[in-house]
Amino acid sequence: MFGTLLRAVALLGLGLSAGGALCILFLDRAQGANPSLYVESKQLMIRALTVPLPVLGGVGLVAALADGVLLWRAGLRGASAWVFAAAVVGLVAILTTRFGHFPLNAQLLQWDPAQPPSGWMEVRNRWEALHRVRTLASTASFALLAFGDALLTRTVK
Repeated sequence: MFGTLLRAVALLGLGLSAGGALCILFLDRAQGANPSLYVESKQLMIRALTVPLPVLGGVGLVAALADGVLLWRAGLRGASAWVFAAAVVGLVAILTTRFGHFPLNAQLLQWDPAQPPSGWMEVRNRWEALHRVRTLASTASFALLAFGDALLTRTVK
């Protein structure tokens, strides 16, 4: 029962985090190369999402790790391997956010949307490259966890 709850929390946290990353990716693509629009929308997203998305991912990661331990101790090695893989890939997303995006976000929040600095495109390109890594990692983490859950469901039946 506790394992089922942990798995649900992990799926929810990692799934919402991956969904948020995908939405940001789509929104960034819609902005084009308008510097003022980019800065203003990025500042709004940073203010709205910098706390909840990493928290969701972190809660999902912790729940996945705990679930993986319970599955391993129960002898369900196949399912636990997928859950642990999901946690490792999810950790990549969290570390990318913490050490890649947070410093760039702090920089972006200082910009004047009406007058972005001359090097704004280099920062944007770096932010977007990191975000592609984060989106891929968070989506893959969710997919691995979902596959492990499906494997477990088949194993238990």
